[in-house]
Amino acid sequence: MKFSGSEHFDHPIETVFDEITDLKVTAKTLPGLEKVERLDSKHLECRVRPKFSFLTGSMHMTFDMLETDRPTSARMRVVGKGIGASLAIETSVHLTAEGTGTRLDWSSEVVEMGGLVKALSRTLIEGAARKVVADSWAVFRTHLTEPR
Repeated sequence: MKFSGSEHFDHPIETVFDEITDLKVTAKTLPGLEKVERLDSKHLECRVRPKFSFLTGSMHMTFDMLETDRPTSARMRVVGKGIGASLAIETSVHLTAEGTGTRLDWSSEVVEMGGLVKALSRTLIEGAARKVVADSWAVFRTHLTEPR
């Protein structure tokens, strides 16, 4: 299952790259974040409580920054495990300067699904993923406009 999109930010490419690859910022954008358990520059472990009727309880999420090429690209792997459900997603971002702003093209692929998630309909999973992505981009945009 693959997802992709483009976002435009009114910020320089270096700023967007530095923020999008900062796992402290990633943690702030996670809907349902309960607790950060471990965090360093390339690795984040946390607990989230997804707000989906088909997933109950918390999920342990691990984010690993696999590759970065400042300021144009990065790749990350996310693994989630909960009661009766697991998934792994790989996401790549490519940034391009557009005037004084930045175009960010992203693509994500669900590379593993297990447990209850595997039995769900593709339409239900896609709808949930779109909601999480939209909410996360909204929080990221707000983060970029906050004074540093």
